[in-house]
Amino acid sequence: MIENSYTRLVLEEVRQAFWQIYGYDSTEERYEAFASTWGGLSLEHMRRVLVHGEGEDRFCAMLALGASTLPDVADLLLPFLHSARRAERCVSAIALGRRNDERAYPFLEALLLDGVSLEAHLQAAEMQNQEILEDIYFCDQFRSRAVELLASWQSAALIQTMIEALKTLWELDRSPADFWGNGHFYNRLCYALGQRDVVTAFDEIGLAPAYLRIAQIYFALGHFQVQARPTFMRAVLASADLRQQIIAFLEETFHVEPEDAQIFFNAFYYENQVRIFYRYNQSAEAMQKKLIARFIAPLGASSLSSEEDEQVKEEAPEAPAIEQIEPSFEYIYQGHALPIWSVSWSPDGVHLVSGSADMTAQVWNWKTQKQVHLFKEHQASVNVVAWSPDGRWIASGGGDNRVLVWEPHSGKVVTAYKEHTGWLHRGLAWSPDGTRLASAPWDGTVHIWEALTGKTLTIYRGHGGIVTSVAWSPDGMLLVSGGGYPECAMHVWNAATGRCHLIYRAHMQDGDHVRPLLPGMESEYDKAWGRAASSVRSVVWSPDGQWIASAGLRMVFRVWKATTGEDVLALAQDRTNGPLAWSADSKEIIAANHDRVDVWNIAQQRVITSYAPLNLYAVTALSWSPDMTMIAAGGEYPRVCVWQK
Repeated sequence: MIENSYTRLVLEEVRQAFWQIYGYDSTEERYEAFASTWGGLSLEHMRRVLVHGEGEDRFCAMLALGASTLPDVADLLLPFLHSARRAERCVSAIALGRRNDERAYPFLEALLLDGVSLEAHLQAAEMQNQEILEDIYFCDQFRSRAVELLASWQSAALIQTMIEALKTLWELDRSPADFWGNGHFYNRLCYALGQRDVVTAFDEIGLAPAYLRIAQIYFALGHFQVQARPTFMRAVLASADLRQQIIAFLEETFHVEPEDAQIFFNAFYYENQVRIFYRYNQSAEAMQKKLIARFIAPLGASSLSSEEDEQVKEEAPEAPAIEQIEPSFEYIYQGHALPIWSVSWSPDGVHLVSGSADMTAQVWNWKTQKQVHLFKEHQASVNVVAWSPDGRWIASGGGDNRVLVWEPHSGKVVTAYKEHTGWLHRGLAWSPDGTRLASAPWDGTVHIWEALTGKTLTIYRGHGGIVTSVAWSPDGMLLVSGGGYPECAMHVWNAATGRCHLIYRAHMQDGDHVRPLLPGMESEYDKAWGRAASSVRSVVWSPDGQWIASAGLRMVFRVWKATTGEDVLALAQDRTNGPLAWSADSKEIIAANHDRVDVWNIAQQRVITSYAPLNLYAVTALSWSPDMTMIAAGGEYPRVCVWQK
């Protein structure tokens, strides 16, 4: 499954729903685009999508709600079983089936044949109706899941329906039209027929020999009730005992000679190549040769020509050397159980506070290596923590949509700000005088409020989507806020009046083709990716007030003049998307570089030092001590490392 920082933050049912609907497009940008449209990613937001949304967003909400334990979900989903849209009938039936709601089973059974046929595919293509094509696509993705959910369902027609579905898939695969059968659906049907011991299932279908061998292996696995998803069955056949059981079963049930069993296993192990090769050649004899050869050479593989092998690329100018350092740790804090999202130094440089996906914020003394306080008042991941300038308070926010202001040594909460309707990711900052907080949740707003009373002073609504990060100017007069996907604009605005002074657009879609791209990004796909909108993941204002540094999801790293938006540093680099921190003299920036921490020199416009701590992975939290002598960093591993610069 696609991993990104948000999959650690959302509820498991939301994560699974995104994966099932968007697949490999379940990127951070997809999460942000969804939240920008609907205000967040909670189950309450999913309710809203179910009522007011459409298309993929609504399908995602159906699955997320269906996987939840909310008591009234069935009533919300039932009307969609009778929708005019095939895809809505399909996804709602899957969602209700996961809840073991028997009212979904007739619809799941109907799904096995709904839109599968060659005729349905040809008709949809001829009509050039995008909605109908999308509906067939979605049904294709979920048919195998429907068979799985029907495992306990008994109806007079179910077995015949499954056999008819196999026939229809085979017709689709044999057709000269450019349509592909659903391999997962094949496999699940064969497995389910094996569970029911329907040994005559393949008699009238006429599968090609290699297809039949694959089907019979899945049938055998179903017969033995092997507890694994059929698409991941190859691993279970590593068991010699199971292989012998299957060989004996094939001999007894399908009269397979023992010496031919290896050909069956070859077809099974390389089923994707079998399907591709058959679609390309439609020759049973050619497939047989491939099976016997055990697919030693991958199908379609080709090597470079000798001319291509000998082509010498022009060497790039040698860059100045970067000092690579494996730091000697002063302390490694291991009090958390899950990834670290944020870390902040106390003004005196003695204590640190760290926020984690384990729903805690922890205060600790890096010198004595002792925990001072374990703060457990949040009800979800603690995504951002910030120490007040006077050292008296800590502010923390995260997935429960709240910002809490509390005393570091006792954990006593003095303010609970509950005016947000979306979670906070990195959008939290104290004003320089320590009297106000700026908090930027995923509802598209930025709130300015009194830290010790919770009184809202200003709400800025200038962004066209979620807000991911925020920073104050050193004089406390202005704020800069960074937007997430799809807008990705940065706004500089007056903290008292909410008036926008400047919109910085370098992170937005690069329609003018002025953004520097990495060397080697020559294909149209790479160029399009490099020039797409780049969600602002970190923003910091220099201590001297002149510059703002920002880092974006597509490796867009910029330093720009706070008053004019003019770029000071605009390089094509692949080293950081944040977090960032300025040095006290505004001459250097530390930046996360996956499992490293880079030190950028602004005047030289390059990395001068790169720290490679062995105990860090996927750095998501970074802070420079007030005297700039120490660095603290945390990431995917549940530990915070502190070392001397």
